[in-house]
Amino acid sequence: MPGLLLVDFGFSMPGTPVPSLFTMPEGLTVKLPAPSSIVLAPSGLGIRIDTKVWLAPSTPLSSVEIRGGAGAQTPTVRFIDPKGGLLQAVKPVVNADQSFHATCSKGPIAQIQLDFPNAEGVIHSLAGILTRVGDRPFHRQVKIEVIDQSVCQAIVFGETATIELTGDSDLDGLAEARRFIAGVAYKRDGKGVAKPRYPSMEELEQPFIKRAWDRCEQAAKDSLMDDVGECKHFVVWYSDDNGKTPSKSPKKITDNWPYEQIDKIKESWGPYKVAELKASNIYVIKYCGVP
Repeated sequence: MPGLLLVDFGFSMPGTPVPSLFTMPEGLTVKLPAPSSIVLAPSGLGIRIDTKVWLAPSTPLSSVEIRGGAGAQTPTVRFIDPKGGLLQAVKPVVNADQSFHATCSKGPIAQIQLDFPNAEGVIHSLAGILTRVGDRPFHRQVKIEVIDQSVCQAIVFGETATIELTGDSDLDGLAEARRFIAGVAYKRDGKGVAKPRYPSMEELEQPFIKRAWDRCEQAAKDSLMDDVGECKHFVVWYSDDNGKTPSKSPKKITDNWPYEQIDKIKESWGPYKVAELKASNIYVIKYCGVP
């Protein structure tokens, strides 16, 4: 028989304080930007959400359904896999009583993020199952096809999460590089760049990861109105000539275009240290006019 996770967020009287980080008896961890409280909304009893909430089950779920409430503006619900990848992002339809349902059956689901564009959010309940089942068709929601600011933030994080400054680089330059990467992600609608990567709640407890995540959020916000024009390509790679060209040592980029299109290089930022590349001569190299 499949394992079930059933969580009721209306667990106390209205007005009961709720901390910013806690774990429900069922093993679901809840993280809020700030302490909140239990409220009785038109859609029912639950936890008040001003802007966003992160939900993480102790064991990844194959399928999940969350019921909440919202005001005039529809929330965005994102379902994240154990590696921080985006499985699905949806905007559920808000019913007449201000309730909504959001579902995903593309597990394993390790985290659910809800973003509310106003201060009228509520979460009521969550149901999860450990055996894959089909989507329930009677819950209306619209799949997000165009990247929004949060997805852009996760793309920039996927590209730059582990970048560290060196003695020859500066934070302003890295902020500019991240903003350019965000502009490319918007321009290309998320295609041809890193897959969105969302840090886990445990990772966000690490100061380095938290700072990087926040700075990627700022880059996604700052670049909303940017137009990178024909500068839609970049690489984050080794360079032995101060960012003028990407290097082929200690290893080569799989694609040939970064080497064949060096006349299209217009700018670079760095040098940076990247632990997984085991080097401190990493640059963000900008290309303009690559076919």
